[in-house]
Amino acid sequence: MKKRLKVYIGLVVLALICNSVYFLYPSRRAVFDYNRYTVTESGLYKEPLCVTIHPNQYPFEAYGKHEINQLIHHAHSTDICLSEIRFDDERVTIRIDSNIKWSFSEGECLLQGQHYINDQGTPCTVSSFASYTIVNEKGENADYTQCGGGPNDLISFTYDKDEFYKHDSLTFNFGGYYLHRYKLKPLKIL
Repeated sequence: MKKRLKVYIGLVVLALICNSVYFLYPSRRAVFDYNRYTVTESGLYKEPLCVTIHPNQYPFEAYGKHEINQLIHHAHSTDICLSEIRFDDERVTIRIDSNIKWSFSEGECLLQGQHYINDQGTPCTVSSFASYTIVNEKGENADYTQCGGGPNDLISFTYDKDEFYKHDSLTFNFGGYYLHRYKLKPLKIL
């Protein structure tokens, strides 16, 4: 009887150890959702991340993709760069790449971002001036209505040619919070 009890206790202890290991290192199949995960360790930064583009430096006749890789921000293993400007038919697309997790605020367009048009002197939200998309590292359009973008995501702004060239300069100011170095604790494994 005592031997059987020891076996049961051993099995229970083993099950608890396995469960704790699974809790700390969840399966890749676990669904990431802010409702099921809590951020237990994070760095929140509110540093201005700015890049200014002068359209007259990029003639539309230079058809195709032009890699720029201009570093906008670097701190704590965080890089944000203006990666390229692409000319396609009647559109100009500006791509901004990063290795951080973008964080979105509800009701805001992009990281509380504003698009400053220097020759007019007044800011306007990005969405009222240019269309933007967020693409994950697989090249798929990503919907981040709740949790923001993921690491290595790309933000692109698309303009009509005439809209792009009628301004002396365009400044993107990412002034909102973004997450860096975060650790997730699963509340529930699916």
